[in-house]
Amino acid sequence: MGADVVPLGTEVLKESFHLAAVQFAANLLTPVWRDLPPDSKTIKALSKRTRTALEHAREQQKSTSHLIAKKVIFGRLDNIVSQDQFCSDPQHTYISERGHFSICKPTSEALEPLLELVTCL
Repeated sequence: MGADVVPLGTEVLKESFHLAAVQFAANLLTPVWRDLPPDSKTIKALSKRTRTALEHAREQQKSTSHLIAKKVIFGRLDNIVSQDQFCSDPQHTYISERGHFSICKPTSEALEPLLELVTCL
């Protein structure tokens, strides 16, 4: 869970002084980048709050459906998002020959992500 895009982007940005300056500015201006790594405080806190909410709902014999994903889909070629399982979410499904953007933004030529989601309705 989380994104591996920060280390990937950092490696790319190391190659150019101008790009390194952009990275420095981006780190100052967009604190959300610090929230993306899988081991960030934000991701850890979200996981802790979710686990606590799950435990509380189960103790109260209430539904947990709003806390658990119906389906998790990744492209086999996705190198942006960390594909770790989050809390009680189901094991993810891979779609072959697809990367991050073709999963998040399907097209008429690549409908597999939408077809997977229809199974949740």
